[in-house]
Amino acid sequence: MYHDAGFHPIEAAPVKLDFWENGCMYFNILGPDGERLEFNQIL
Repeated sequence: MYHDAGFHPIEAAPVKLDFWENGCMYFNILGPDGERLEFNQIL
């Protein structure tokens, strides 16, 4: 579905980092114009 809109994931799965008390997770996608978008969540 997101491929049809021109978005392509960079990571195969969300990445977990051991920051903060419970860590965080993030992933990046490439947008239709080559822009890099990062989504992250503090756990």
